[in-house]
Amino acid sequence: MKKASLTIVLIVFATFLLASHDKGKKTGNKTESAKESIMYFPYSKKESIQMELIHSKNEYTLWRCQGKLVDNYPGKSITGKEYNYFVYKNGEFHLTVNNYNKNDIYNYFIN
Repeated sequence: MKKASLTIVLIVFATFLLASHDKGKKTGNKTESAKESIMYFPYSKKESIQMELIHSKNEYTLWRCQGKLVDNYPGKSITGKEYNYFVYKNGEFHLTVNNYNKNDIYNYFIN
């Protein structure tokens, strides 16, 4: 009985370790792990917020953050419901992805 209990505990522990190690990995053609960073952000009551890197090309990077963190954005044209997207150039805030420019930004990063 003790051996069976010990075996079950070891299996659960090993599963937990493997799940923790693989957390953040993605399958398919996407990157192995998401890059997250605290970035300067002008549309939040906080000066810097947690952002996730989506794509980079040349000196431009596309980042996203949780929509609830965007609490100081002027106007209502910002895209996204759960997440909002922003372009940084050479590590500095450049522009917001909104309903007017989202197709052009998508085409830039894909082509």
